[in-house]
Amino acid sequence: MTFQLEVEYDYDFLILGVSCHERDYRMCWLINKTLGFDLSRDEDLVLHVGGEKVGFPIFSYEIPEELTRIFLIKNRVPEGVLLPEVKHIDYLLKIENDNGIHGKLQQAVRRIPQVIGTFDLRVEQLKSKDFLIFE
Repeated sequence: MTFQLEVEYDYDFLILGVSCHERDYRMCWLINKTLGFDLSRDEDLVLHVGGEKVGFPIFSYEIPEELTRIFLIKNRVPEGVLLPEVKHIDYLLKIENDNGIHGKLQQAVRRIPQVIGTFDLRVEQLKSKDFLIFE
């Protein structure tokens, strides 16, 4: 007898796509400077892509009074793409427990001169959304 475990994740977060050709540490600094955040480097998200381990840099910040967590995730690295369905996007901003910050965040990031564009992504439409469940 074989049992199969089915896991359903709760995708209760928002994703903002960001196109910007700056390096990850520079993008992190720009967001920190612009928004007064203190994004700091976490352990890379490591996935197996084409038989190789690939690390995707992650930076995080918590807004305690809002109980909101923000993650800046590098979507494209030389070894691969985290979310292939949005391979044209350089960074992902994951917002947990939004509390109305999404719109303000998008407007502020859009004003950063190095940012080419920002895009609202519908989590439910992303085929690779399971990669965004981490911690």
